[in-house]
Amino acid sequence: MRPIEFEHQQVLFKAMNCFWLHGYQASSMALLLKAMGISRSSFYNSFGDKQRLYGECLSLYVDQVLTVWRLLEKQHSGLDLLRQFFLLTLTQQSLVPLHQGCLLVSSVSEFSGVDEVLHQQVLQQFSRVKKHWQQALESAGVKNPDLIVEWLLSLLMGWRLQGQAGLSGESLAQQINWSFDQLEATGTINLTKQNSPG
Repeated sequence: MRPIEFEHQQVLFKAMNCFWLHGYQASSMALLLKAMGISRSSFYNSFGDKQRLYGECLSLYVDQVLTVWRLLEKQHSGLDLLRQFFLLTLTQQSLVPLHQGCLLVSSVSEFSGVDEVLHQQVLQQFSRVKKHWQQALESAGVKNPDLIVEWLLSLLMGWRLQGQAGLSGESLAQQINWSFDQLEATGTINLTKQNSPG
């Protein structure tokens, strides 16, 4: 069974890259089959249909994102963990070329108001990531972590689009560092002051 599972993951990875580069609508069945290197019958036997395949690709993409998070978590925590995660995933060309953007962000733009089933799948995958962000914020004592998570998501979407538009990794890093500097300065609870008499 293990060789079959490994092959399935490899084919799924190729499909994910095809969707990532071309988008869902532009990824025709012919384009997907060519990218995946499988026959039409194998496709339907393994994945059912294009929509189901895309859902699996979204899950694989987030699995990879969270693998990066867990690696960083071994050396960082709290706001520093979030800062390093944003810097690594948004500015490192070796991980994701800036012009390629984020599969989840691109999916939100493509499916909102068009395909409710896939739109909900995208939101579910975002929730997996946001849960880890919230835990990091709570461990740092940040006020209103729910609000800050949504703020960070808005920043992520904007930064991804800026990267696709040609903003350099250096400029993105400056914006990320400035944003987290502001959060560290104004968003955390000052426990000493809060617990002091008067």
